[in-house]
Amino acid sequence: MRSLDLSNCVLKLPPTFKGFGRLVNLNFLCVNISSDMCELFISTCPLLERLSLHHCSDFDSLEINALNLKYFEFLLKYFEVGLR
Repeated sequence: MRSLDLSNCVLKLPPTFKGFGRLVNLNFLCVNISSDMCELFISTCPLLERLSLHHCSDFDSLEINALNLKYFEFLLKYFEVGLR
C-alpha cells in the first residue's frame, strides 16, 4: 500500500503493529489518535513523503521522524491564542 486516507475514526495501534513499509502518502482527517500513537505510526513508514493531519486530536507535542518527508500539512480543530 502506497497511500492511506483515514477519516472520522479512533485509531489505536496494536502492540504488534509493524507499520507500512511502502507507504508514501498519509492523510488523517478528524482522526482521534494520541500523539504517541501518531509518532509510532509515522516512524514505521520509512518511505513517507506526504503527511496531512487535519482536525485530528489535540496534540501537546508531536515529534515527526520521517527522513523522506517532503510535504507536511497540519490543521487543528480550533486554535486558541492568548495576547497580553
